[in-house]
Amino acid sequence: MKKIIIFTFLMTLLQSLSSEIDLNLRDKIGEMLIVGFHETEFEEGTIIAENILKHHIGGIILFSRNIVNPEQLKILTDKLKSYSSKNKENDETELFIAIDQEGGFVSRLPVDRGFLEEDISAKELGNINNPSFTYVYSKNLGNHLKDFGINLNFAPVIDLGLNENNFIFKKERCFSTDANSVFDQATAFIEGMKDNGIITSLKHFPGHGSSDADTHHGLADITLTWNEIELEPYKKFIQQNFDHMIMISHVVNKNLDPDELPSTFSKKIVTHLLREQMQFQGVIISDDLTMGAITNEYSLEETLKYVINAGIDLLILANHNSDQTETAIDIIELLVETEEIPYERIEESYNRIIKLKKSYLGNRTCN
Repeated sequence: MKKIIIFTFLMTLLQSLSSEIDLNLRDKIGEMLIVGFHETEFEEGTIIAENILKHHIGGIILFSRNIVNPEQLKILTDKLKSYSSKNKENDETELFIAIDQEGGFVSRLPVDRGFLEEDISAKELGNINNPSFTYVYSKNLGNHLKDFGINLNFAPVIDLGLNENNFIFKKERCFSTDANSVFDQATAFIEGMKDNGIITSLKHFPGHGSSDADTHHGLADITLTWNEIELEPYKKFIQQNFDHMIMISHVVNKNLDPDELPSTFSKKIVTHLLREQMQFQGVIISDDLTMGAITNEYSLEETLKYVINAGIDLLILANHNSDQTETAIDIIELLVETEEIPYERIEESYNRIIKLKKSYLGNRTCN
């Protein structure tokens, strides 16, 4: 009888520990996700509320569909932060509230919705070619982002404008064709953001400026057009100890990875090139994993397995059509349990994300 009691106790203890380990794993996986949603208002019981409360997501990304006017945006982000603060009691770091605010064509805070007095594209800033002007513009922009509760800007683009037919070039998202000019302009832009506590992300590694195709719609093979000079701005930033984020694009480059994988899937590009050879120590983030370049070719399970094993820390799921957050966490958890993704990869990414949040966002505060 005594042996039965001891056995029962041990089994209960093991089940309890297993439950804690599983919960801890799911929390860490959740922290690796930045997800989109469709509402313009925040309410308890919605999918995004569940993603914060139950799945402990690392952040959200705002699109034009979420933004009506300045007053609405401020209320939305205040509620997101407040809800996250109340329901993630054991996590002292803030929720990433992210946006693509490059300026010009890629602007989620447009003038016609009452946000900015001026909205200048990267190409225009490059043509002005005055880093001091770029800094002042970015500092003013960063102040707006801060006022609206945004703490992460997926900018600047440091692609070189090498192909006039490139979709990034056509939308005036490149500062210049010259690597030094791109670095100078991007540095000024980042400093303006940093002065307002805004985290930035260099993009789109290893370079998207020479491509002929748009990865929003399908894979872009840059094998014949890419030039090693496209790495120069990244090298300069890493030498200057840039420690925010670098975003990986979905381009294919068989010179860098003969396996013909998209860069987001490629361990050769993400880990061997960017992490080991170039020695970037910050957070590596994927471009949106719901882009056509990925969804047209790969299942969600294949995508998550490839991306995490490649060495990417933060995964963007824009959720344009349906919310995939819980499904993604379930898939990643199973891949870890079956050892198709090493648990150490989750730990590494989680630790980098938390380090970045604590360094630049500090402790979570409830507005």
